Amino acid sequence: MNFAEVLLQPVGLVAIGLAAVTVLAIRRTSAWIFGPLAAIFFLHLLTASPLMANLLIGWLEKGAAKQGECELIESGSPIVVLSGGKSGPVVDPAAVERLQLSSLRRALSAVKFAEQFPDSDIIVSGGGTGPVSEALLMGQLMLQLGVDEERIFLEETSQTTIGNAKAVNEIILSGAEGLPTSPQIYLVTSAWHMRRAMAAFRADGFSVCPLPVDFRRVEVTASAALIPQLSALDKTSLALHEIYGLLLFYLHGLLTA
Repeated sequence: MNFAEVLLQPVGLVAIGLAAVTVLAIRRTSAWIFGPLAAIFFLHLLTASPLMANLLIGWLEKGAAKQGECELIESGSPIVVLSGGKSGPVVDPAAVERLQLSSLRRALSAVKFAEQFPDSDIIVSGGGTGPVSEALLMGQLMLQLGVDEERIFLEETSQTTIGNAKAVNEIILSGAEGLPTSPQIYLVTSAWHMRRAMAAFRADGFSVCPLPVDFRRVEVTASAALIPQLSALDKTSLALHEIYGLLLFYLHGLLTA
C-alpha cells in the first residue's frame, strides 16, 4: 500500500480533516477552539500511528515468557488454550473460518504444542455468544489438523480471563477423563495477553508455564511511523483494552507492579 492509499483510508482522512480545521482555526484567530482541536488532532495522530501502536503492544509482549514456573511443570500436564473471539454468533460448529485472528493463531499454535508435548491433553477454554462456542470452533480446527479427539477437552461457558481460570480449575480438579488433578499447566494465549492470563490462573492456584503466541509488534520504518493507519488504530485499541485489564487486576490485588 502506497502513501496516497494510506492517507485515503478513513483514519487518514480523519487526520487530514482535523489538521485542516485546526489550520482554519489558527487563520481565523479562534484561540478558544484551537487548543481543543490541536489536542484532538495529536491524540488521533498518536493513537492511529504505527509508532504508538507498536510501542504499546511491544511493551505488553515484552517478557511474556518470563517469570513462569516451567521447571516445576510435570510431564503430561495439560495445555490450556484460551479463546480469542469469533465473528458474530455462529450456528455451524464446522465454521472455523469465523474464528478471529487471535483464536486462529492460538489454535494453530496449540497443534504445534500438541506435537511438542505428546503426553499432554489440551483444554480449550472460552464461550462467547451464540449456540456455538469459541472453544468448540477452535477444537474443530485442531481436529481438522490432526490432533486426536481424545486429547481435546472443551470449556465452553467462561466469558472472561478470570472465568477461564476458574472453569479450567473445575475441570482439572474433577479429574475428568483421566486429566491429571495437579494444578500445573502449560498456558497458550497471545503474548500481549499473557501477563494478565498468568495472573488469573495463578490466583486460582495454578503453576503456569507460559507459551506465548500471536505476537503483533512489528518494526516500524521512519517514513511510516506517524502516518495514521486503521491497522495501527486497531492495534492501539487492543493494547489499551489489555492495559485497562491489567490496571483492574492490579487494583483487585491479582497483579503486582
